[in-house]
Amino acid sequence: MKTLHSINIWSYSITLLLYLTIYLGMLAQILLGIIQLVMFCFLIFNSKNVPLTTKKRLSIYGSLVIIYGLISILVKDLSSTNDIYMLFWTLIPMLLASFFVFITYKLKKELI
Repeated sequence: MKTLHSINIWSYSITLLLYLTIYLGMLAQILLGIIQLVMFCFLIFNSKNVPLTTKKRLSIYGSLVIIYGLISILVKDLSSTNDIYMLFWTLIPMLLASFFVFITYKLKKELI
């Protein structure tokens, strides 16, 4: 589990660093999302090794990701260049990523 957190924190940090150039940050955010979803699936399928508090956090994270995904599919008006567009496609996913970094950090601490 320590390895999961290390991979997660490195990919998150690289994404934040690449946000110095907005375009590269947005591309890195896609890769970060894929990495975190794979980690999420790994933790769900290996949930017998995961403490109850982390299971609750994972279910909250999974629910938020599903809600975000459904909203992004259902709402077609977010293709403009206004502030809501930038908020929806950059800030919200990074907040979700931050929450997942927190989950892996707490999991690492709980299993030590």
